[in-house]
Amino acid sequence: MSAAPFFAVKAEVDAAIRRPALALTWFARGDNTQGQAQLAEMIRLDAEFAPFYIVDVSALRGDADLAFTWLDHGYTTRDAGVTALWEDSIFVPALRQTNTVNNSDGSE
Repeated sequence: MSAAPFFAVKAEVDAAIRRPALALTWFARGDNTQGQAQLAEMIRLDAEFAPFYIVDVSALRGDADLAFTWLDHGYTTRDAGVTALWEDSIFVPALRQTNTVNNSDGSE
């Protein structure tokens, strides 16, 4: 992987955007130690206002339990990134297949 995208991510001014971008970059580069450290920092600093990014990074790592924990938190707190998923024509049917949601409106 080229270093150019990594340097572009590190140059991001908004820390709330930089943290998930760095975590995704670390994990994509195979550096799980740095990626996990970045994810822990996201959970510490961004949990209340950006749980969708935690979902995103957790899903990339393949940690479904953590991703669904943060999906639930984001739904409960009405995080815009998470609630927008309920409008996604692919996401809700996929959840129905896993018996996560049962109703046509996406509710449990």
